Amino acid sequence: MDTCLEIRQVVSGYGYGTVLRGATLNVPRHEMTCLIGPNGAGKSTLLRAISGLIAVQSGEILLDGMALQGLTPRQILEAGVVHVPQDRSLFPTLSVWENLLMGGFIIRDSGEVRRRASALEERFPTIRQFHNAHAGSLSGGQQRIIEFARALMLEPKVVLADEPSLGLDPKSRTLVFETLTAMSRDGITVLLVEQNARSALRVSDHAAVLELGTVRIEDRAANLLDNPEVGRLYLGASAAAHRRLPHAAHVRT
Repeated sequence: MDTCLEIRQVVSGYGYGTVLRGATLNVPRHEMTCLIGPNGAGKSTLLRAISGLIAVQSGEILLDGMALQGLTPRQILEAGVVHVPQDRSLFPTLSVWENLLMGGFIIRDSGEVRRRASALEERFPTIRQFHNAHAGSLSGGQQRIIEFARALMLEPKVVLADEPSLGLDPKSRTLVFETLTAMSRDGITVLLVEQNARSALRVSDHAAVLELGTVRIEDRAANLLDNPEVGRLYLGASAAAHRRLPHAAHVRT
């Protein structure tokens, strides 16, 4: 396996205690990896540790062999890791186009910022359709698409997506998962945290189960989807009845 991002025995948490307790995970290059597990398992905490939003107490996080632990969030951005958080992060009173341009805030060449934004507008019909609209006027699913497009302004190696389908209707969830799938096919490594575990496994290539701050199982996503024990504990039902679910190219929610 060609690994892009390596998490090695990472211990991290917040002022009130430790959440990650020696988490270890390999994230394959140019694939989508999903993290599933119960609430409080440490999934979102792991994304925050990777992006530098919380400190790593011990262990290593390596991007193509380069240590990320101890770097600032900006340095990690510059290294090629972009975090799309769970909470809505667009500026609601700014236009879709203005929000997109802000994704290139660390790029000094304003011409390059506009070149990248124009290329993304060609790639994402939602940007073309709502170019001048206030971002806050878009639906939840449309706002998520703009957030992903904005993340791509920095041409990242890795996109961390935290609960992107949270609070969305089925049609919007489908659009979000299809967008993530297209990103991974375009060569971007995606690490996805998702409570909608069954849908996440359907669209992912690789997967891991996080529980009590450690990775309990790591395998191909299709294998975890077919695993009866994973189905019983984390998917809410036996996985056997879902063996013929469509893969990433045919998202159904």
